[in-house]
Amino acid sequence: MKKVRNTYIEVRENKIMKKYFITLSFVGFLLAIILFYPDNGAEVNATPIAPVDDICEANTHLVNFNFDEGCGTLIRDSSGFGNHGRALNTNWTTDSRSGFALEFNTFGNDSYVDLRGYNLLTTPTQVSVEMWIKRSQISQNNFPENETLVDKYPEFLILIQTDNTVEALVRDSRLRPNNWINLTSNTVLNANTWYKIKFVRGENVFQLYINDMLESTTPNSFPIPTNFSVTPDVKVGGFNGIIDDFKMTGY
Repeated sequence: MKKVRNTYIEVRENKIMKKYFITLSFVGFLLAIILFYPDNGAEVNATPIAPVDDICEANTHLVNFNFDEGCGTLIRDSSGFGNHGRALNTNWTTDSRSGFALEFNTFGNDSYVDLRGYNLLTTPTQVSVEMWIKRSQISQNNFPENETLVDKYPEFLILIQTDNTVEALVRDSRLRPNNWINLTSNTVLNANTWYKIKFVRGENVFQLYINDMLESTTPNSFPIPTNFSVTPDVKVGGFNGIIDDFKMTGY
């Protein structure tokens, strides 16, 4: 019985192998026709495939402002996505990290870079924002309002508080009214000093850095789903000071 079973298995395997061999031979024949006998009416295209653009990397710069224009109101985005901005009530300055920088000359919402209407941040689940800032003056007790660095309401805001610390306000995926998660720096910002500010909206955590040092972190109990984004509108600025090398990166 064992010998009969083994013979049966061998016959089945031989049939399968024979069928595979016939199939592969036929496929090979078709490929040979396609490769060596192209359509007489078609030109053979010898152009190599273009390399994948840098914007397809895992960490993608959605916006990259070098602020090196030095004139005009158009702020060019070098990320490759074309998310150019328009400066309102600002001045160019050589007081910068390199080249030029953009100076915001008033408190409030009338001096900023407007990215409204562009295809910005419509796909990334996780995003980071970083920039170099230099304040022209510190907040005084007679000006009780926060200063804005980045406004992507209603998803997140990056502010300078009246006590001269940095605050990031972010909402989880529920986006409930007034349900802001607060991250506040320990560092107190001084006037006429450059600081690197970085905010990270991760899938499960929110983080705030100053000069590459972690200042505040909190877990996100309601993870952000894929393609989470509410608005493509972004405003950069709205304080009394200078911004250079602004980047917004998707993960």
